Amino acid sequence: AGPAEGRNVSVLIGTGEGEIVIGAHADAAQLRDGSLSHAMVDNAASVAVLVRVAETIPRYDIRHRVRVVFFDLEELNLLGSAYMVTTLDANRIAAMVNLDIAGYGDTMIYGPAAAEGNEAVYAAVAQACADGGHQCLRFEQFPPSDDRSFQAAAIPNVSLATLPQLEAHQLWLMLNGGPDAGLQDGFVPPILRTIHTPADTADKLDAEGMTLAYNVVMGVVLELDRSPP
Repeated sequence: AGPAEGRNVSVLIGTGEGEIVIGAHADAAQLRDGSLSHAMVDNAASVAVLVRVAETIPRYDIRHRVRVVFFDLEELNLLGSAYMVTTLDANRIAAMVNLDIAGYGDTMIYGPAAAEGNEAVYAAVAQACADGGHQCLRFEQFPPSDDRSFQAAAIPNVSLATLPQLEAHQLWLMLNGGPDAGLQDGFVPPILRTIHTPADTADKLDAEGMTLAYNVVMGVVLELDRSPP
């Protein structure tokens, strides 16, 4: 539902030959009654985090050019990122780092590790988590977001999110545990009862989760920048 036209916002930082793309979608899901979600967890929190990332990156002497993108129409089958990929030179992009759902929690989750060609990006996430002492959980299967548009173009990518530790493991079991996951029949992790509902409101946000997302994204970008542009 809704218009199939939108507008991405793209900010370029630096002048390197190689490029690192950092993205978050800025649109909101349409609810069953036709109104829009407040979209605080999904995905205004990530937008706020990436605004701070964009402010911080110029303080570093980075070798890559960094493109910070706020995608439109993610909720309409990733239309904004699918279009953006067609405008980019895939050969110069070292990686795409996607942030979707980063409003609260003490655990960084990332995936989908089952996708091919992403070893260097996943190594950068693991290193950033280790260096920062962050609690991180890798998913083989992961909810789809704008990273999938870059995967389809064979551009290395990773998608990041934050959740409380218990909820992160519950979601991991739901998506990766198979029939023997041990979850109660019909159990749905709380995050899936928040996003795309009227409950996706600002009271869900906390500084801890958003700061974790900021620290990991910055760590991943700086780790990726150590590779030749």
